[in-house]
Amino acid sequence: MDNLFSRHTLLFRILLVGLALLIATGKIIEVVSIFTSPTDENLFQDTQDGVRIMQVMPGGASDQAGIRVGDILTAINEQSFANAREANVILKQTKPGDVITYTVRRGDEVLSLKVTIARVGINWAILLSLFVMGATLVVGLFVGMLRPSLKCAQLFSLALVLMSPLFVITGVGKSGYGGVLWWISLFFALPMMLHAGLHYPRPSSLQSTQLRFVRAAYFIGSATGLMLILVKPSLLIAIGTISIYGASLAMLQREILLRHDAETRKVQRWIWRALSVVAITYPLGWLLFSFYGREFLYLLLLSVVVPVACFYSVTKYRLFGITRIMKRGLTYNVALTVLIFATGVLFINLVAILVSLDFAHQISVKFTPVSVKVFIDQSNPAGNREGERFLYILFGVALSAGFGLIMRRVKSTLDRWFHRQQYDYKRALTELSEIFAEKITAPDLAESLCHDIMTYMQLKGVAIFLRYQNKYRLMSAKGSCEVLATRDAAGLSLIGSELMFPIPLSELLAPNEPHFLKGLQEAEVQLLVPLVIKNKQIGIILLAEKRSEEIYREDDVHFIESLAKQAAVAFENARLNKEASDKRRLRRELEFAKKSSARASTSGNSGFCGLANCTQLHLGR
Repeated sequence: MDNLFSRHTLLFRILLVGLALLIATGKIIEVVSIFTSPTDENLFQDTQDGVRIMQVMPGGASDQAGIRVGDILTAINEQSFANAREANVILKQTKPGDVITYTVRRGDEVLSLKVTIARVGINWAILLSLFVMGATLVVGLFVGMLRPSLKCAQLFSLALVLMSPLFVITGVGKSGYGGVLWWISLFFALPMMLHAGLHYPRPSSLQSTQLRFVRAAYFIGSATGLMLILVKPSLLIAIGTISIYGASLAMLQREILLRHDAETRKVQRWIWRALSVVAITYPLGWLLFSFYGREFLYLLLLSVVVPVACFYSVTKYRLFGITRIMKRGLTYNVALTVLIFATGVLFINLVAILVSLDFAHQISVKFTPVSVKVFIDQSNPAGNREGERFLYILFGVALSAGFGLIMRRVKSTLDRWFHRQQYDYKRALTELSEIFAEKITAPDLAESLCHDIMTYMQLKGVAIFLRYQNKYRLMSAKGSCEVLATRDAAGLSLIGSELMFPIPLSELLAPNEPHFLKGLQEAEVQLLVPLVIKNKQIGIILLAEKRSEEIYREDDVHFIESLAKQAAVAFENARLNKEASDKRRLRRELEFAKKSSARASTSGNSGFCGLANCTQLHLGR
């Protein structure tokens, strides 16, 4: 693998994407077929007494027909069967609306009960498990596409992609395409994950010793899978065997980890903790399901910790070439996806609690916290169906509007956490223009401008330097740029004296002023924006990194460029106002000096004359 795929990275990418598409397509088709298959809402299970009904949906067709938990099902429409799988085959030959006859044994009594096949529904546990599989596929593809030339990325991504079918609550222990994917994910992908651990995040120095534990994992996985396929044990024995298999892999992984260095154990620890959670909850969830019903399938959804832990490990330690900006962006998008999904599920369940759509004629949609069900009754007149369909459309529109409002609120909250609030830069320019009219002096204007730029653009810091006689003077600094107050600004003359357009600090070359350039880097300055008026630069605005750690967008550059033009005019006006104010002050002092001199001349005091002459000379300059 190291030689072939490292030299031909495109081949590896095609293989990885192809596997992901095959797995995703197969499982989605399998889940859709389950959702669209007719069912009477019962749960069958093989027992020593026969095919026992383990669960009846309250209010469903079977409940209304008199089916009870514990009944032994002996025939469907007078067709006998040997096990629960054959019973489901007979059931799937019907369609919603058909009335079938169940022959059940309840104690010593044999009953014939008529049941209307009535549901085409969505089970939330299965739907959520499909989401877990999708998340695992995405993380695997993400790692494989980043660094396909690394053996570490190759093994890690392939293991995640092949492991993903394990987390879908369909095809477990069965034949067919979905079943084959489950067998591969459990008994081949998990040992491959141990194999990937020898190279993650870097090749182990004790690979030759650790490799024998990996070989043992592959052997145990193959032997366990082959034994379960050949023997076909009962559900409890199969669960026990899988538990022993998981414990064996955990012990082998412990031996591998003990031979890793401390840094590698630190990087890998969250991944193996997540897999340990799955090793406990996966067999436990199926065990509780076999005894108590489908509600305990939700325990299997804890497997979501695997893709989360893998993504966390890769991004936290910035492996496979992930930059700090990429890490921040990925974290935001993952959090947004999780919040959207969680909000959607919670919203639908809230509707299920507050609104129960139940009718005399079982048709159209009924929401419950477990599923969304479709009820059909052939005896219901077509006119009623059309009328109720219109009501459901209105109800759906109302739900969509409510969900949209909730999602906007959720996204706004997340944007505040990640400092990604969007601003209307045209409106911001209008509001800031009022400041230019209110503030007269340059220090007040610079102080207010720094504060508002930081607030609108969500920056870590801002500094404003004004140019006086070819030297730059710091007028105001906020946030991370406050460190520039202790730096000599002489270097800025060489760095930005010819600057006429905004430029990133990374594109600025100043070999003669490494000291000041280092100060700009410490202040996390990313963008230098000149204050230009009449083709003359009068100052510079320094913008630090965004608090969201995003790069500056085109709108940001347009905003700060337009703002700099207005600010340059405002600072020039402040300078002219100050000069005019100084002249008026000096003129008043001159008049005062002349009057004082005239009064003093009568007393023979000539001291004030000198003051008057000096003042007149200074004013003339």
